[in-house]
Amino acid sequence: MKRHLFAAIAAALLFFAPASAHALSCAPPQHTKHSVDNAAAIFEGVVVGDRRADANIKPGDAAALDKNVSYSFLVSRAWKGVTDGETVVVRRNVYWGDGFQMGGTYLVFAERRDADGVLVAGLCGLTGGLEYAGETRKFLAETLGAATETPAPVIAPPIGAAD
Repeated sequence: MKRHLFAAIAAALLFFAPASAHALSCAPPQHTKHSVDNAAAIFEGVVVGDRRADANIKPGDAAALDKNVSYSFLVSRAWKGVTDGETVVVRRNVYWGDGFQMGGTYLVFAERRDADGVLVAGLCGLTGGLEYAGETRKFLAETLGAATETPAPVIAPPIGAAD
């Protein structure tokens, strides 16, 4: 009897045990016309610069909750709101470690522009490394009626190069 009671209590505890929680979790990104319509800009590009509002803030620092990093992108393929070859600035909060890497190539969905005109990429959504963007690029081509072939790679100018 005690064995059955113990098994029942153990099963109940496992069933009602709290699920693991994460500080931030995003729903899986959805390929919808709404995501395209709501984007101020959609582009592929390479990170050519970054500027932290406070140089002492590192990803995961509590002070970063109110701070953002501005990243400069050289656009290799403009899908919406920008032009090929343009350099655009995108702001992103780095508290969760979701910044962009210098020299990395990304597909960026910027949801809006701040009052100063800088694009803002949210932590969740379709923004991500270009190497993982195959399905999203296919969706964009179907939605916007563009070809899916990869554009010629953009080579970032060397740091300190004269204009």
